[in-house]
Amino acid sequence: MRNINMKRFWRTLRWYVSENKKNMIAWFAGVALGYMLVQTMLVWMTNGKIQGIESNGIINPYLLSVAAMTTVCYVCTFIAIMVACSCIFNPLKTKKKRIAFFMLPATNLERFLTVCAYGVIIIPAGIVLAAIVGDSLRALFFCILGEQWASGISGLIQLTGKDYPSLTELITKNIESDLLFAWICSLFVLGGTLLRKHSFAIVSASLIAVVSLGSWCVAKLFPDLNIDWEQMFILKYYSDYIVSIALIAFIVLNFWLSYRLFKRFQIITSKWKNL
Repeated sequence: MRNINMKRFWRTLRWYVSENKKNMIAWFAGVALGYMLVQTMLVWMTNGKIQGIESNGIINPYLLSVAAMTTVCYVCTFIAIMVACSCIFNPLKTKKKRIAFFMLPATNLERFLTVCAYGVIIIPAGIVLAAIVGDSLRALFFCILGEQWASGISGLIQLTGKDYPSLTELITKNIESDLLFAWICSLFVLGGTLLRKHSFAIVSASLIAVVSLGSWCVAKLFPDLNIDWEQMFILKYYSDYIVSIALIAFIVLNFWLSYRLFKRFQIITSKWKNL
């Protein structure tokens, strides 16, 4: 903790946010407008045409279409967050910006935490807020056309039959998926720290290749594998804590490796790497 001074960190973060406010506004406006246009187009195309889905009480075809298409838009929001994490050091691509950043009166750890706070917390939070704004704009547009107000978020919850009365219960019920999401974010941060160009595409391709190779190896090594779903359920019940601890450990490891790479940053870098 000797290398962290909170006042220095907050001053550095305020300076960094101020320097990149145009980038933040562009992310917010782009995601909000894109979310609205994509959701509007999908809802318009599927309104009254979705069949074979358990509606859980949703009778209005428009509401059913909104709920279903919100799932597609959530995938787009997830991808946007991953892109933001993989582009964490994009604001420091030029020589001039790197010199200004590394001349700040702050330690390497404070500078690294500043970039992480901006790229992993502030920008993704802005993306989620922009998605909510885009969903509201879509609802307003269809209200003008004569449909009732329909929130994609509440419609999706009604469609899936899940209802969480509080944010705390929502987080605790999905702790493993939340940690898995954080681990994937940390992978893209690690890739964005190392790679200067096409970090999102390279990390995504590598992740898909590893998962595909692992699945192929399991299928080849255990061709007669029979899954007892009752035993799998019991095993999952007792392994939740182990999986959660392992995910936390891997998240910490990825950020630690990112910090180690960040300490080796140079003002003049190669074409593909930040080192």
